[in-house]
Amino acid sequence: MAEAGIATAEAGTPSGRLEGLIPRPQNFHNRIVILQTTLDKLYGNGACDKGTLCQLKNSFGHRNVKKNASECVNHVSEFLDFVTEAHVLLLATRLAGNTDLQELLYTSEEVLQMAKGVVQFMSIKDG
Repeated sequence: MAEAGIATAEAGTPSGRLEGLIPRPQNFHNRIVILQTTLDKLYGNGACDKGTLCQLKNSFGHRNVKKNASECVNHVSEFLDFVTEAHVLLLATRLAGNTDLQELLYTSEEVLQMAKGVVQFMSIKDG
């Protein structure tokens, strides 16, 4: 980082000096730390461990996800988004009494009611 600062300080133009930009390398590092902590807590020891991220990764073919988050940051991030969305949909079907969501969600009012039910359920669990 120091070498980059020296190189930009000696540049002859404002854009060469990267004026106006604020260096923030800790944001990317912080993202990796959070992803790694999540993997450490939820990954499990193998594909046989039901309900773990490892089992879900193997079941849904997310082969690019590794246990070391720094090796595949974007893949881990996309996988965690996928798992979160899947769990929200699972909760929505459970709250709807396991009915077919396509039949249930015809109008925006029904979608809004389903979303309120999910949020309310999560609020009860957190409280």
